[in-house]
Amino acid sequence: IMGIDCWMAPPGGTINISGRNFSPNQVDNQVYFGDVQGEVTFASPTRLSVTVPNWSYGPSQLNIPVSVEVSGVRSANTYPFDIGPSYHGAI
Repeated sequence: IMGIDCWMAPPGGTINISGRNFSPNQVDNQVYFGDVQGEVTFASPTRLSVTVPNWSYGPSQLNIPVSVEVSGVRSANTYPFDIGPSYHGAI
């Protein structure tokens, strides 16, 4: 995993993960937010689009390790991500 296009998204939101060695076949890629699996909606060798899973552990969770598994092989690294409310406008 080389990066995620945003640092926080709500459950049901879509994020894009950049990296290497992803499968272009969606079903070969699994993305985990901690131990909870998200839904891969697009796949290429360098990018995955993923729906953030429903999160039932409270209003937000911070620094959740996101990992990718391709054909049963887990990514060598994780990337921190926050699940929480959607923010609009300047911070």
